Amino acid sequence: MQASRSRSFVTLIVAAACLSFAACAPAPPPAVLPPMPASLRVPDIAYGVSTAAYQNEDPACEPLAANCFRTDWDLAFEAGKIPHAKGDAAYAFSETQRDIDALTWLGATHYRFGIEWARVEPRPGEFNQAAIDHYADFARRLREAGIEPVPCLWHWTFPDWLTDLDRPERHGWLHPDAATHWVEYVSRLAVALAPHCNLFAPMNEPNIQSLAGFVVGDFPPFAEWRFDLNDANRAATIDGFLVAVQILRTIHATHAAPAAPAVRIISIDIRTAWHQSPIDPLGLFVNFLREGSYAHLDGVVHEVDIVGFTYYGRQQATVEGAASREPGESSGYSDLGIEIYPQGLTEALAEMFARYGKPMAIMENGIADDRDDRRPIYLATHLAAVQEAIEQGYPVFGYFFWSLCDNYEWMDGYRPKFGLFGFEPASRGLTPKASADLYRRLIEARGGEFVP
Repeated sequence: MQASRSRSFVTLIVAAACLSFAACAPAPPPAVLPPMPASLRVPDIAYGVSTAAYQNEDPACEPLAANCFRTDWDLAFEAGKIPHAKGDAAYAFSETQRDIDALTWLGATHYRFGIEWARVEPRPGEFNQAAIDHYADFARRLREAGIEPVPCLWHWTFPDWLTDLDRPERHGWLHPDAATHWVEYVSRLAVALAPHCNLFAPMNEPNIQSLAGFVVGDFPPFAEWRFDLNDANRAATIDGFLVAVQILRTIHATHAAPAAPAVRIISIDIRTAWHQSPIDPLGLFVNFLREGSYAHLDGVVHEVDIVGFTYYGRQQATVEGAASREPGESSGYSDLGIEIYPQGLTEALAEMFARYGKPMAIMENGIADDRDDRRPIYLATHLAAVQEAIEQGYPVFGYFFWSLCDNYEWMDGYRPKFGLFGFEPASRGLTPKASADLYRRLIEARGGEFVP
């Protein structure tokens, strides 16, 4: 998922902001878990699940294998800059049929999955065609199972050869070779995926990657308060996104199946509700974060068909409010201290439509909940919030839950549990949770009334 889910990321932002002021606004009283709706009308929209390549896929390989690869996150762990290694993750690359079976059981209509650039191009200009074919075959088999594939071409990680942790001005999108290699990478994937996909997400939350990597210093390349590099990185992501869209549209027109629908492009940027009191001295900083998070989408929205965004809950603009809350039976917080705030999703849909006027999709919505005792209520109340937005006239294409199974959560490692399914490392199997069964029944009831 995203850096916004990381308690350390949020706390760093808020703590840094508070240092700029004489005092911070007092935190509001602890939130209470909203009640399970007695009944709800289930939105008649697309229903999916979202995952990411690095967070779910098998390890790269044995170090001396021909197609071995490493990412900037692997190098960062080796350098002691992040606390948790990815390790084996959830074996999503090799256990694709397992995941298709789980999605079929859920009744999902769509599946957003990530593609690992480093796996596809382990060394500059050397492409792993077997990996490309694997992703294309996965998309084909998803469609055969009645699940529309939504590949995401980049979800935060870079190949090691685009990594420079010592010189942030040459890292990732800012590397002098990044733009050229991105063109070839996207072109090869577009050719392979065109017969099986017509929905594409070129990038995941580039707004967060810029902020975390160049302002907060919580993600590679760990630069702090480099607003110049944040601006340059953001501009590079806009250019890269637009180039990818052009490539996808052009190649799809000649390589897709006859009479296939035209390519549709989905954006993925994050939206967060913020608690701000009338005397909030951090208001200017929060507004800076809000406006800055729009900058990437502002630059690409003219080429976006569906405005997608992620939403998890409400943050509080105080150090105390951003700190972890101990979950309890009536806790209104996730295991990472994010407030469960369904109405914020309705508000986000209204805000995004007012700004862009296009169909929308919630591309990630989920909660860190180790006991799975809040996730069912979270799921039902957020779908009720989506239905409320639809009744207010806002066009919603779909809803994607994060995530399929418990996985690697960046700076927080494997401690947060976001999955609808538990993951069994020994067998590599997935075990549905109560929330998974609820999601399955909600999808079955779409367009009608549902009584939990």
